[in-house]
Formats: sequence, C-alpha cells, structure tokens
Amino acid sequence: MASESGIRRRATFLGLAILPSLLGAQTTVTGTVIDSLGGRTFAGATVQLVPTATPWVAGFSVLSDSAGHYRIADAPAGQYLLGFQHPRLDSLGMEMVSRKLEIRANRANLRADLALPSARTLATALCREQHDTTGVFVGRVLDAVSGVSVARGSVLVQWGEVRVDGGRMSSGRSQVTANVGRDGRFVACNVPMDVPILVSAMLPDTRDAGITTRGARSGEIELAFGYDTPLLHRDLLVAAEERSDADSSAMRSESAAPDLRRGTARLIGRVITDDGQPVAGARVSVFGAAGLATTDSGGAFRLSGLPIGTHRVDVTALGYAPTNSSANLRPEADAVVMIRTTRRVQTLEEVSVRDTSIDHSGFSRRRRLYSGTFLTAADIQRKSAFSVGEALINVPGLRYLGVDPTTGKPAIGGRFGCGPRVYLDGVSVGLSYIDSALGISQIGGIEVYANQSEAPPQYSGAGGCATVVVWTKSYVR
Repeated sequence: MASESGIRRRATFLGLAILPSLLGAQTTVTGTVIDSLGGRTFAGATVQLVPTATPWVAGFSVLSDSAGHYRIADAPAGQYLLGFQHPRLDSLGMEMVSRKLEIRANRANLRADLALPSARTLATALCREQHDTTGVFVGRVLDAVSGVSVARGSVLVQWGEVRVDGGRMSSGRSQVTANVGRDGRFVACNVPMDVPILVSAMLPDTRDAGITTRGARSGEIELAFGYDTPLLHRDLLVAAEERSDADSSAMRSESAAPDLRRGTARLIGRVITDDGQPVAGARVSVFGAAGLATTDSGGAFRLSGLPIGTHRVDVTALGYAPTNSSANLRPEADAVVMIRTTRRVQTLEEVSVRDTSIDHSGFSRRRRLYSGTFLTAADIQRKSAFSVGEALINVPGLRYLGVDPTTGKPAIGGRFGCGPRVYLDGVSVGLSYIDSALGISQIGGIEVYANQSEAPPQYSGAGGCATVVVWTKSYVR
C-alpha cells in the first residue's frame, strides 16, 4: 500500500502535468468596435463577455482604446454572449449590441468584431413606412447646463424644394416636426436625403411673475445625410433665455434686430483643407453670437464668451468658399471642432473695361428674364446705404440679422435665417468680405433671388436659402 507522502507526490506530479493543458485552454479575444453609421470606430466602448448559460455571473469587461480596439485575455472555452455599450447607443434608443460567441479549447487567439446594425436596418426599425428615397433624423435633446435629457419640446427639420404645378415651377420650404419623448429622444421620418436640412430644437415658452422665459432652444444648424446612408444622428443642446416683457415685445417686432448673444462657453479648433493643410487667416464666428477669431499659421483658433447650446459655426477665408459646421457648447467648457473647407474659389483678378455700354455681367438681361429683386446704383443711392448689407435691408426674401461683428455693418440672412449664397462679380465670396473690401460707391448692381432654386443656373445651388449677386461698376455701368 502506497504511503501518504507517495500519494501526495503523485498528485503534485499529476497537477503539474495538467496545468499546461489548462493554461493552453485560455483564449485571447480581440476585435474592433465599429460605428456603422459614421464609418468610424467606437473609442471608450464597454465590451463585455459573459457565459451564455449563466449571464448573471460576472464575466469579462474591458474598454476599447482610441482606435476602437479591445482585448480580453485568458477566456476559458465555452459559449458566450459578446456585446458592447456606448453613450451613442443610448442616444439611438438601443440597448447593448451583442452576438453569440463560441470559444473552443486549445485556441490561443480569436478575433470577434462588434458593430452597430446598418443604417438601413435602423431606419426601417424606427420608421416602418419609410420611403426608399428618404431618411430618418434621430437623436436626443439635452439641457446644455446639466446634460440631462429634456422630456418635452420638439425638433424642427426644414428643407427647400422645387414644386411643379400646372406647368409652373415654384420653390418653397417643407418641414417635419418631431416630438421629443420622455427620454429626450426624437425621430423625424421621411426626411429627404438629397438636400441639406436645417434643424433646431425648442421647448415651450413659460411665464412666471411678470417675467417671460423664452423656452430653451438650440441654434439652427445645417446637416446632410451621407451617401446612401438613410439614417442621420445628432444630439441637440438647448439653453433658455430670460427676457422682460419689454424685451419680449421688441423681439416680436419684425424690425427689431436680434441681440448678439454672449455666454461662458468656449470653442477651439482648426480649419483645414480637404487634404489636411491648415488654412491661415480664416475668420471663425458662431452665428448670432458676439466675437470673432482669426486662424493662425497652423489653422488654429479659439473663441470665448459664447452662448451655450448647439450652434452653427461659420468660416470665411479669402480664396475659399464659405463653410459652416456646428458645435455643442457647454458652460465653462471647451468644445473642440475640426472644420474642413470643401472647395477653393478663384481669386479675383483686376478687370479692365473699355466699353461700359456693354453688359459684361448679364445684369440687364437677367433683369428682364428673371423674377428676382434688382438694385441699380441709383436704387442704392436712393436708399442712402453705406454698405451692401445696409442696401439689402427690407429686400424681399432677406432678413436683417443685426450687426456683423466682423465688419460692424448690417448682417443679412435668408428668410429662414440661413446664410445666403453670395457672389461678387461672378465669384463666390462672403458678404462680410464685400463690406470689408469695397465701398458702396463701387457697387454697380445687386441681384437678389429669394431661393437658390429661383436663381440663374450659374448662381444656383442646393438648399432653399437666398442668393445674392453683387456687381462692381467695372461690370455694371
């Protein structure tokens, strides 16, 4: 009969012999967490691996890195559920995205990627009567101060379109209003995918003790669907303003200019070209807010004292087409943006005109053929205007937006407050550039089309905002 010590020695030997096989059964699971909607990866996603038979037992949990990669080491063989969580899922109204995973014995490495469902799958799930040519705009409305979802209000989605009725063409604006649910989420169905859309969020106004509190709202920003991607996701931040009864009455007056707003938010970022080169000397501003920044040699800029909420960011640079983006601005915090210029425009060159009786611009011909508003030099003189912006006040299809912080002169927008497409002697520029570079006495004519679809083909574009074509006296006598 074997002694007790001999049995212990054999047991130790047996344990040492089994240990390598047990260690060999451990598997390292790696993969990437993919954002199918944005064509990016999810950084900071919580990836979990739990046994299928006992999902209540603590499994493995790791965070994906900045590139969306994750790694789970020493996972035993078995059947599992592999899933991930991320704040964007909550915004989309989704729970954890998971898949089944089998880990077989003696497999050292296993790759398992995780991804959101496709945009078309999500769009169909959210709007079952969705048309093939339209998309879904979805997100949450959050309080800019607390970051908490609001439980009331609405999101307005607008776009321009051309209508044909009885052989006659006309342009107009259509819209969809999506209600905000108890969890702050909204879903706007049947939104056209082939044109830019203007979106804004708002809460109802309230009144207490003689003070009217304007309902919290966001700024109006422009968004666009990706190519063949029928789902667009964007959270919107709203912030409230308090005004006295006198101020509220002034705001309701059509002739009253909106004040340039201020706050405690900050915006930092860079302006670059499509190939990643910095754009120096670009002017950056937040629409409706006081303050202006100019990019340095590296394309970097910084703005402070901005109102909180989601707002439009405008960029103009000599030699580049005007560009806009958007930012979520929070109190006492830096919002970071990277803005790309989409195209370069031709720099204006000196033009010599020998015969001023020739209509080099086509101004007179279009004045006979098109239904826009045409201002001659004499019309501008009768207005006693000191700038192009001032000459455009009260022109049909345009709105006075207050004083441009760049030039100190009137700022003009389309009838819905969007930035008009502006041309100077046939070249696309910003209105602030014209008022900065030219005196009103140098202007020979101005064409205004209330909608871009009404403008001549060479000056038309996507969207429903106004088009303004300014001509110097070198082109218009």
